[in-house]
Amino acid sequence: KKPIDLKTVVEATVESIRPIFERRGQLLSLTIEAEIWADADSTRVAQILTNLLTNASKFTPESGRTTVTLTSEGTEAVIRVVDTGSGIPSGKVDEVFGMFTRVERPGVSAPAGLGIGLALARRLAEMHGGTLTAASAGEDQGSAFELSLPSAPSQEPQIEALPPAPADGPSASLRILIIEDSSEIVESLTELLEDMGHRVWSALTGQQGIDLVQEAQPNVVFCDLGLPRMTGVEVCRRIRALAPSVRPMMIAMTGWGRDEDLRRTQEAGFDRHLVKPIGVDSLSRLLQSVSE
Repeated sequence: KKPIDLKTVVEATVESIRPIFERRGQLLSLTIEAEIWADADSTRVAQILTNLLTNASKFTPESGRTTVTLTSEGTEAVIRVVDTGSGIPSGKVDEVFGMFTRVERPGVSAPAGLGIGLALARRLAEMHGGTLTAASAGEDQGSAFELSLPSAPSQEPQIEALPPAPADGPSASLRILIIEDSSEIVESLTELLEDMGHRVWSALTGQQGIDLVQEAQPNVVFCDLGLPRMTGVEVCRRIRALAPSVRPMMIAMTGWGRDEDLRRTQEAGFDRHLVKPIGVDSLSRLLQSVSE
């Protein structure tokens, strides 16, 4: 964290998301009280706001409106995202922040997702010493999300606090390939990794995975061992046999964690062996070690 100009961060994030609203015929407005500084990580603030805005668009009908405001309130900088969408059913507001929780919204045909994004967004807010809360008057009454962050004294103009464009991801963004035949696991892991700021590809078969390794040049490959037709062990061996320049970190995903299973994956060329289900904390630490 460091003192950042939230006005710059919020404006850049809103403009990067605006095309999504325009394609859906929705209105997106921004009101900024003044130059406001916060003690924060600009990339993560952009990540939180991007999640809130994409959700607002997803659950707001055509011609609906989403309003973003940035204000200073006491010792806190506050970003509010208010939409005129489907709202949140009574008694379900707190549930939207649950990991893997899906709150069904009657009459909404848009996919609700797996509920990972808001859980991570709240966690990022708390890591800043801030809060992320939600409010809604009920179905068809819209939703309001409020992100509060510790404010910081205004800095001299020469201090730069420009975040990278959200579409490019954070500076520690990795190229990650998932080779897994379960579409449910691919969907949930992809959403989790993308919310962490990484770029993700996926393959449902071993051969597709090998082809994508050569095309996408990933930094990390998550590979299920129980793939059809070609096991994950064989996939790893073939990837390791590619050109010397192709050296992604190979991570085995399996339901087995016995010593003999670990030995088998190590002999095949895997760098890590993860036992399903994969914990978010262990995943974050592992990917952080790759970025460093």
